[in-house]
Amino acid sequence: MPAINLNNISTLLQKADYGQANHLLTHFLSDHPGNPQALWLQVQCYYAQHDIQAMWSPAEALLQQTETRVPVFERVADMLTAHNAPHLVVEVYRLLLARLPEHPLAHFNLAYALAQIPQVDESVHHYKQAIELGIDKPEEVWLNQSSVLAKGRRKEEAIATLTEACELYPEDILLKFNLATLLEEVADKPAAMAVYRDILHRQPATEHVFERLANADAISNDDHALVDTVTTLAESGRCSPKQAESIYYGLGKFHDSQGHYTAAFDYLSKANRFARQRMGPFDRQAFNQSVNDIVAAFPRNVHGLSESESTAEPIFICGMFRSGTTLVEQILSRHPAVACAGELPFFVNLANDTGGNWLKLSQDPQWLCEIKNNYENQLREQFGQASYVTDKRPDNLLYIGLIKALFPNARILLTRRHPLDTLLSIYSQHLGGNQQYANGLEDIAAYIADTEKLVTHWCKVFGNDIHVVSYESLVHQQESETRAILSYIDLPWDHRCLEFNQSSNAVATASVWQVRNKMYTSSVGRWKHYANQLKPAADYLSARGLL
Repeated sequence: MPAINLNNISTLLQKADYGQANHLLTHFLSDHPGNPQALWLQVQCYYAQHDIQAMWSPAEALLQQTETRVPVFERVADMLTAHNAPHLVVEVYRLLLARLPEHPLAHFNLAYALAQIPQVDESVHHYKQAIELGIDKPEEVWLNQSSVLAKGRRKEEAIATLTEACELYPEDILLKFNLATLLEEVADKPAAMAVYRDILHRQPATEHVFERLANADAISNDDHALVDTVTTLAESGRCSPKQAESIYYGLGKFHDSQGHYTAAFDYLSKANRFARQRMGPFDRQAFNQSVNDIVAAFPRNVHGLSESESTAEPIFICGMFRSGTTLVEQILSRHPAVACAGELPFFVNLANDTGGNWLKLSQDPQWLCEIKNNYENQLREQFGQASYVTDKRPDNLLYIGLIKALFPNARILLTRRHPLDTLLSIYSQHLGGNQQYANGLEDIAAYIADTEKLVTHWCKVFGNDIHVVSYESLVHQQESETRAILSYIDLPWDHRCLEFNQSSNAVATASVWQVRNKMYTSSVGRWKHYANQLKPAADYLSARGLL
């Protein structure tokens, strides 16, 4: 073979002739093993073909050479990150630290990659190393360190970390906000509210803060100066659209608590107008079609995996947002046999990662087996061999057919609430993500109508395999409904389930303070205070037989 010119190989890569490029590189490296330019070209060749496993071999050989500079490590790590390969990113920074053990940014990047695996203790260790070595912007490192601990279900350690950070950097609003949020999640209301008030004293327009105080019923008539300040900020345009949106949601909640329903609805309408500008319009037709596609894909109860293949019995709690899913989770969290996973994004991520092809893939037993193993491994990593684990994600309602194909023995608790109470509660909440339907009354009504169609379908297909929990029945007949839930799961009665408000389970949803109170009925029929404003949505629901 004639002499191989690496510049010619670069030209082949630019032309996407990867086969010929790799053929020539293989020959070149056999004659010139370890040539850094050739190794880098081979890394690029495999990366362009999305073959990360093959790419790692020349990448590792290149990174082990003492002449390789730090930017090359960082570039390889970026490539691996783009292809969601955190285990290999970890190896990149281990190699770099073997050569430069006091490189603070390498410690930071290794810690971040370890958090993705997750390896909590080692991640925290390297974040601490980065701080000790004098990394720039150490506040960010403290924040990341606390986040790793919190995600590892070590909330108290995360709180201690943020408390120490706030003492070191008392002017850092983001550290304070995250501390207050964690204090809320573990139900330390006095401490959380004190931190929120400190933030407002320093920066009264800070996004979410006034709103969090209002949602916790921590604003009274004695706070008229604070209410006037944030109202003026929002109305005068002296804050950002996101800040105004958050303040208006808070004002809506405050005035609702004071019985000023006209003012409350006016502020909520302003908040939702900002939210629509931020999130964009809701495509009713597209959602309706997706529901029809789901119904068509699961016309009957046909298990994708036999019961012998899948013996796991996870408990899925789902339904419309604001329909009582968090309340049901908190009730179960008091039972000693139950571990609570919170809102796992597993199925939502799965749908996104498959580009919407999950309905077709759900007919493939091999794919189902792979997904089942991934889900079970995730639960096992977090909860070991716990007998029962809850996955409380309202929009898992969309995936009940897939869930039952994966786990024939899964328990499905499906919550239902009066449509107008659900609608008003959604309209009153500052929701994020892709919930574009949440910012218009008739959009919410359309979403409710379509999800109710899905609920009806699942109940028809799976019958008694699904247990429907009525929010109204649960709050009026707490013990009998709780007994019915436990019986459905085959759990023995435990009186502590009636004391759900004493649960130590961390709550990170909009219901964080509602579920810390004893059972109350004041949210039943709340929509009647807004009957005139809700009439168009009520007419929409009535026309579809839902009222």
